[in-house]
Amino acid sequence: MEVGSIWWMRPHESVLQMRFSAARPGARSGRVMRTVYLDALQYARENGYAYGSLGNDPSLFGHIVQPGLFNFKSRLGFTPVPAGTLAPRLAGVFTEKVMSLRSLSDPSLVTSLSEEGADQTPWPKAIENKKLDLIVLTGGSNDESSSRSFRADGFNRKHVLTVR
Repeated sequence: MEVGSIWWMRPHESVLQMRFSAARPGARSGRVMRTVYLDALQYARENGYAYGSLGNDPSLFGHIVQPGLFNFKSRLGFTPVPAGTLAPRLAGVFTEKVMSLRSLSDPSLVTSLSEEGADQTPWPKAIENKKLDLIVLTGGSNDESSSRSFRADGFNRKHVLTVR
């Protein structure tokens, strides 16, 4: 097997949500996984699901988003929603202190509930309401050039912060 994925069919929310995917290294570079995602989303469409989800970002650093995964999902047209929207056990307020980007990519991305997003909007209205801010952490100068490659569609605001 070259690639595989596990999906959670959530008919009450009208969502097909990816829970896990894996690919052999050669298959990853060949973009075969995109075909699997598109086939699964086509299945969802054909079976009456209104929404598809590629799941939560699997970052080991909490709410710090992997830039490559963010760009991949954005290019496919996905809109970020607070994790607690589909998984209430993931809801809550968290604080992260980033001391350096030494172990992270530069830039790194953080999704954060905006002030307007403090109340959890129920599914599926959460897609329409921009409840998240995108924070771009960079070790360089604090300018917009480090964040231009990140689409802010679906976000309330985008901030660029320098980590020294």
